[in-house]
Amino acid sequence: MAEVLIICGGTGGHLTPGVAIAERLLERGHSPRLVISRKPIDTYFKRRYEQLEFVSVPGAAFGLKPAALAKFFFELFQAFGASFRLLRQRPDAVVAFGGFLCVPFLILGRLLRIPIYLHEANRIPGRTVRYFARLADHVYLPDGVRLLGLRPGAIRHLGMPLRNEIQHVPKDEIRRRYNIPRHDKVLILVGGSQGALALNQWVERYVKMLAADGIHTFCIAGPGKGKERVEHLKSDSDTPVQVHWIPFADNMADLYSLADLAVCRSGAGTIAELITCLCPSIQVPYPFAADEHQEANAQDLERRGGCVRVPQERMKTLYREVMDLLFNDWLLTRMRENLRALGRSNAARQLVRELESDWEERVRLAEKKEASAQ
Repeated sequence: MAEVLIICGGTGGHLTPGVAIAERLLERGHSPRLVISRKPIDTYFKRRYEQLEFVSVPGAAFGLKPAALAKFFFELFQAFGASFRLLRQRPDAVVAFGGFLCVPFLILGRLLRIPIYLHEANRIPGRTVRYFARLADHVYLPDGVRLLGLRPGAIRHLGMPLRNEIQHVPKDEIRRRYNIPRHDKVLILVGGSQGALALNQWVERYVKMLAADGIHTFCIAGPGKGKERVEHLKSDSDTPVQVHWIPFADNMADLYSLADLAVCRSGAGTIAELITCLCPSIQVPYPFAADEHQEANAQDLERRGGCVRVPQERMKTLYREVMDLLFNDWLLTRMRENLRALGRSNAARQLVRELESDWEERVRLAEKKEASAQ
């Protein structure tokens, strides 16, 4: 049994793959511990996944404003102490998913010669991965993504690890649960924690027009943005239409499986879930994402035939794009076929298998070294 520290706090995009790897390690008989920050999203995951062990440590995102910069360095100093206390227990590996929380674990882990595995799911690696990748034994990147300056063999290509609950569910089963007729159209909008405002405003503006065309709408408005409610409207043909306003959903696989089309931001986790749930999408990349990584993610999925991309500056065209695609059954079917072809691998299983293979190799080398010394 191996003990593994998984550094994944700070954002949902880091927490979800961390949980996915922890679930897989636990199934294989290992002992994972997830290192998280003290942000509300981290606390939510800690409450939800009670079967997993979480450890909260200090940490704050980097910022150039004086107050943000001072907080960053103060929290970073405390984080080094917390990370040293965890690393001196000599875990068998550190698996890190980027972000501000990783920095002290990458530095001290390398000094203590603990194997480090660094994962980046976005098409443009984040600042932490770019600056500290050389400290990792292996760096996992999406297919086709490279980082300069790494030793030969350091890069391994891997998709986004997904939690066990992210599975495609037959559409008819979910529609019965929500009492939505089989042939009615369903649209879901997801803005994420940062980019929800523009999409929420778009729904509020067009929801009655969508309902008039018989389109059921689910708007995941974002944590803290209103209360969950359902509006019951009528289409132009006098059929019932549902509009669901949901601040935060913990059943995204069901909703993606239910929908004919999603309108969403372009985080790597969102795209991976859409692929698994075979949900065609219109991607509206968050324009303020670091290094425009969401734009790169959306361009890649569009190139592979899994989505239509609409930049936020062209949101005036979004309603027309939604209507053109939502009622084009041939194109939706073609997109689902493309998504099915993209979703054949299981990244969580693959990463854990590689960890186990590396552990076995280190044990063999240690035994061989001991035998030669005798």
